[in-house]
Amino acid sequence: MRTTAGRARRAAAAAGLILVTGCSADTGHAPAPFDQKAVQTDLNEAIAAAGLPEGETTKGFPAPSRSSELAAELAPCVVSWSASGYPSPDARKDFNALLTVLGARGWREAQPSEEVPLAEGGSYVLATYKKQGWILNARHSSARNLTRSTALATDESCFDELTDDRRPNAPLSATAVP
Repeated sequence: MRTTAGRARRAAAAAGLILVTGCSADTGHAPAPFDQKAVQTDLNEAIAAAGLPEGETTKGFPAPSRSSELAAELAPCVVSWSASGYPSPDARKDFNALLTVLGARGWREAQPSEEVPLAEGGSYVLATYKKQGWILNARHSSARNLTRSTALATDESCFDELTDDRRPNAPLSATAVP
């Protein structure tokens, strides 16, 4: 009987320990990193949620690249998307929906977006967001015969390692955003 009572006490103590400490879901694994693949997935889901056409979301710079050697070196640090010429009369509204969805997904506005009228008609908008060490520049332009929306996300740490003479022109550079 002592053994049964001892087992019961140990079981009760273990149950009490679980109640006090909680049943943790922590399996010892770190959360998934917010890397290029995660950024691409996040951007694809934001584009879909905003109702924009899938366009072309790629890892690396969109073609043509600025410098093939530098672009190859930085390709693991870049995610790009573009959709041009889609026939939506609400293209600007769709772009604004993308910005709203990005904000809801944890991308915070790094600087206020501004719409600039183009001399030949239409307008140009640039919005810059940050999330977990990544900078995302979303652009929308509309002119008489062309509507284009793009997004380019760059990992700040990759660009921080570049010397000034190797750094691409703003706004791709991490230093382009305060």
